[in-house]
Parts: sequence; C-alpha cells; structure tokens
Amino acid sequence: MHTIIFKVEIIQMEELINNLDNWTIFKIFGGTTVVVSAVVIYLSKLLNEKIILSWKSKNDNRIEKIKGAINKNNSITSTLTQQVGQNFQKLQDKKITAIEKYWVNILSIKSAISPVVSLFYSIFSDEELTVEKINSGKSDFGKLLGEFSQYEFTENLTKGSDEIAKFRPFLSENLWVLMHAYQGFIGRCVFLLVDGYQKNDIHHWKTDNGIKQIAMTVLNEKEFEYIISLKSHSFESMLQLLENKILAEVSKLISSKDFTINSLEELKTINTILDQHKNPNI
Repeated sequence: MHTIIFKVEIIQMEELINNLDNWTIFKIFGGTTVVVSAVVIYLSKLLNEKIILSWKSKNDNRIEKIKGAINKNNSITSTLTQQVGQNFQKLQDKKITAIEKYWVNILSIKSAISPVVSLFYSIFSDEELTVEKINSGKSDFGKLLGEFSQYEFTENLTKGSDEIAKFRPFLSENLWVLMHAYQGFIGRCVFLLVDGYQKNDIHHWKTDNGIKQIAMTVLNEKEFEYIISLKSHSFESMLQLLENKILAEVSKLISSKDFTINSLEELKTINTILDQHKNPNI
C-alpha cells in the first residue's frame, strides 16, 4: 500500500516539474542567484567603503602629523633665521660704531701734524728741504721748528690709542696694521724733519730705512717706488694712498667680505712699525 502511494507522489512531482516553464525556473533559481549577487555586491561595497574610510582616516592622521612636523620645523627655522639676522645686525652695528671711532682716530692722528711741518713737506722739493733753505726765508718757520716739542707731538699723535683699542675686536687686522703704519709714518717723518733741523742736518724721509720698513708693511714694491719717484707732494701722496687703503678695508668690513691674515706675521709687522717709531737713530 505504501509503495503504491510513493509511486503516485513521484509521478505527480514529475508532472509538476514537466509543467514548469522557463520563467518559473528562472524565478526559482535565477532570482535567488540575483538576490545573492546583489547582497554580495552590496556587502562588498560596504566593505570597500569601510576600507577606504579607514585608509583615509589613517592617511589624514599621518598628513596632520606631517603638517605638524613641517610647521614645527618652519617655526624653528624662522626663529633661528630671525636670531641669526638679529645677531648679524647687532654685529654690524658694533662694526659701524668701531669704524666711526677708528676714522675719528685716523683724523686725530693726522691733525697732530704741525702746520709748519706739513707746509715744508708741501712747498719744498726733495732737494730744497735743507736747513739752509728753511733759514733763507723771511718767515719764522725755522724758529718754530727749533722750538718744536717732540713730547707734545707724540702725546697728540697717540692720544686716541687707548680708546680705539676697545673696538679692536670689531675691526679687521688689516685696518689695525694700516692705522699703525699711518701713525708710524707721520711720527717718523715729523721726527726726521724737526730733529734734523735742530741738529742742522735734515735727512729726507725718502732715504730713511725706518720709513721704508713701515711703508712696506702695507704697500707693495710698485706702490712704494711710485711714491718715492714723486719730486714734490710725496708726503701728502703717501698719506692719501694709506687713507685710500684704509677706506677700501672699511668697505670690505662693512660688506662682510672675508679676508685672512697670519696673526704671527701681523704681530711682527706691528712690532716692526713700533720699533721704527721708537728708534729715531735708524
């Protein structure tokens, strides 16, 4: 009995299946596939969006950290640049002050030259600068030379030395040497004229070994030979040449151009100048 019923059910299922059309089969199976595919696509989209959002969030954090680091570095760089600029300006201000004091001292050294000494070196040629020629005029210039005080002159020549020494750290070594050469040249020339007149035997500064040693500390051979070759106004020409060199060095210092000098040789140079100034018998 049960066998007969089972066979009947099987026959009915076969008839049901045979009676299904393509649309019905598609709805049963294809529709399910479409639904599943849609679900998968939807879930994949959600997953991708979540991954993208997570990646974007991480990158945003990294970008913010990088921005923070850049801003911090920019701030540090800006601060350092500002500090360097301020320090440079302070140094420049000190240099300018030192140069102003230096030039005032140069003018003070020049002003120590007695007008009568300057006059004799200006109006007399090398051959005319003799005791006889000086005494042949009707003026009292010879008397002024005879009464000239070397001590007072030396005090006036060096009165600014202590003050300018305070500013030496802000001056170049070349300027320092030039100042000593300028001072030494004037001091030696004045001494040779006054002492020579008082001893009735004037030796022109061009023939003096001490003057040459002083001049060659700051001049080259060509410059020195040119000055020596001048028959008149050689004293003023030497002062002008030294002043030009001083101004050129000032320009270098203000523009912060670097130039080097051997400190030991510099010391020897200054000592040579000082020795020539102190030793009038050379």
